[in-house]
Amino acid sequence: MSTTIRGPRYQLTPTIAAAHRNIARTRAERQQNVALLRRHIGRPDFYEQMARIDPQSAGEWRRMVGMQARFQRGEPGYDPTTRTYSESMRESLHRAAIELYRRERPGQVFDHFIAIHPALFNANSAFNGRVNGIAVLQNTNFTEVFRNFNELAIGANNGASYARLANQVAEETRVSRERRGLPITPR
Repeated sequence: MSTTIRGPRYQLTPTIAAAHRNIARTRAERQQNVALLRRHIGRPDFYEQMARIDPQSAGEWRRMVGMQARFQRGEPGYDPTTRTYSESMRESLHRAAIELYRRERPGQVFDHFIAIHPALFNANSAFNGRVNGIAVLQNTNFTEVFRNFNELAIGANNGASYARLANQVAEETRVSRERRGLPITPR
């Protein structure tokens, strides 16, 4: 025996209807931002785009512009393996930032972005013995490392929580680089 409930059709209140429209608009805006960011992977202006779409952390993203530029300036002097690592790390960080933007609330993306660094170092084979870590460290801005020390420590202590995403974006970077005929980090 089935029971059917019949009655007046329920209408959303104006407040609830407005909230639904806002959610749909926000979702569409975030999708547009993800598409924009994907077009900027590997480019020097990637973090400027992040600053624009994540204004609560705009200052932090703009400091990343300088960090990225320091590493890029050092790359011509790296051996081929270290240069491949550095370029791959940049692209993987960009892909991770996009995925974190998709998953996290505004204003929280940057902290997670910093925390995923240790897992990305591992996923991009930083510790395989072939990457010249000294050369990379010479281009590191330690003021920024100390400024972000808490989030880096959280990521290092909770690496397992970031490992899946780090491995995913590192592999996406390898596939992208292979398609473009560029060297990749070891799998």
